[in-house]
Order: sequence, then structure tokens, then C-alpha cells
Amino acid sequence: MDKTVASFNGFKIERVEISKEGDCICLYFPGDVVLRIHDTPDCCEYRYMTTDDDLTWYNGATLLGVEVLNGPEIETEHGGVHETQFLRVRTSAGWFTIETHNEHNGYYGGFHLRASVTHPAYL
Repeated sequence: MDKTVASFNGFKIERVEISKEGDCICLYFPGDVVLRIHDTPDCCEYRYMTTDDDLTWYNGATLLGVEVLNGPEIETEHGGVHETQFLRVRTSAGWFTIETHNEHNGYYGGFHLRASVTHPAYL
């Protein structure tokens, strides 16, 4: 993920949003280029992303970097686990944080954040 994301450092972000499904964050760049950062679920997992930040604030900002920080792991009352990880995105307008969640039965877990790029020329 690091090389893919780093290749966009210095580029203007037209729009930022979490997908309707909640499974990825999408950064839209000029020319209809979309950088998607997502987590790939395994068996018996429920993965999703949330934020308390107003992502519209970062529309028009320049991407400066991304870092990933581990968050707490909480055991649920029925033996399951709720893990969190924070995706911090640095822009010319400041930082925003996306919280990634993985709820699972205790046998699976961890995070597998990936970045991919879509462009109309490649569709």
C-alpha cells in the first residue's frame, strides 16, 4: 500500500469519501483517477470504516502522506473480538482520521489494508 499511496503525495484531492458500503475510503484526483484504500475481509469477519471528521473539509487539499496506527482490541460479551486501526491522512488542510474496524469470532483477525487505483483508461 505504501508505494501506491506515496505516488499520489503532492497531488490535489478533488473529493474524499467513505464508500456507501463503508468498506473503503476513496480519494478522487483530477482526470477521474480514484485511489481506494480498503481492507480485505477473511472468513467470519465484518470489516468497515468510519470517521468523525468532515471529509468535505479536505476537498481541494493536497495529499501529503498516510500513516497507519494500531488501535484497541476489545473482547465482546460472546467471545468475539472488535479490533480497530487508524488510517491517518495528512493533507495541506490538516489531518483526517479513518477508523478501520474488524469484528470477528476470535479465530480470525488483523488488518490487510490495500490501495488500488482506478482510472477510466483502465476500466
